[in-house]
Amino acid sequence: MTSTDMMLSPPPGCAVVMAHPDDEVLWASSVLASAGRVILCFGDSPGRPAFSEGRRRAVDALPLNGVETLEIVEASAFDQASWPIPQDTPEGLALRKLPFNLHGAGLTAYRENFETLCRLLEDRLAEVADVVTHNPWGEYGHEDHVQVFRAVETVQRKLGFRIWVSCYVSDKAVILMQRHLYRLGQPSAPLGTDKALGDELRQIYTENGCWTWPQAYIWPDQEWFYPLLPNSTEAPPVSPCQVQSVHMNMIRFEFKPLGRIAGFIKSSLRHVKYRLVRRSPGFGRVLESIRNE
Repeated sequence: MTSTDMMLSPPPGCAVVMAHPDDEVLWASSVLASAGRVILCFGDSPGRPAFSEGRRRAVDALPLNGVETLEIVEASAFDQASWPIPQDTPEGLALRKLPFNLHGAGLTAYRENFETLCRLLEDRLAEVADVVTHNPWGEYGHEDHVQVFRAVETVQRKLGFRIWVSCYVSDKAVILMQRHLYRLGQPSAPLGTDKALGDELRQIYTENGCWTWPQAYIWPDQEWFYPLLPNSTEAPPVSPCQVQSVHMNMIRFEFKPLGRIAGFIKSSLRHVKYRLVRRSPGFGRVLESIRNE
């Protein structure tokens, strides 16, 4: 490893591709001001119309270069994998199956979202040389983050740009992180986080009711990015006790394994309702009249 290798970093003009509005400033604040474009993948959150509308207003107000939202509807997949030891799939992570196919709508939406992401990102990243995105374990273990990484990786195989992934992890995602460390190259030079920009964007999201992280969050002083090694889809053989060392920004995330099934049922039902309302506006009016009685 040479000193030149250590100093490589995402260059000015790179594209930042993140799952949700506010992910860009949480996981990549150091490169936002110099990025050529910022692509946010998901928009509407099923069953939360005020939150979804707030996201649209917030994205329109972001003082960043080339901001675009793909407006893909979330699949309500958060915390629905088998944490802390989830199973990797081509579209992200395997979601738990439930009796009576209660998981069906959410699982279908998650798989369809992957296909949509690949199609839309292939068009938008055609002329890009470097892409900053989520890491393979989704920072604190978010199924949508992992899915966006997978989609960017899939598109990269066609277009050939370099992928840089974020340096954040929580205790929830540590095991998944260890499964993917062999895929990362040497870290970039440490980059100072843009705390002033972070505060500005947090205020925009807060005013529009769609900030998703703790209000008192303090950005670390530095962050860095790992280049994804080419042709690293198959893990090399390792001994059972071998653990790769890594330098990460550890973030706190309260992980509550109990109660996840109930949460999955609620999110799946919200997604079923969202789809019914979109396909039949009359169904939505009936629900609204029942709610108002």
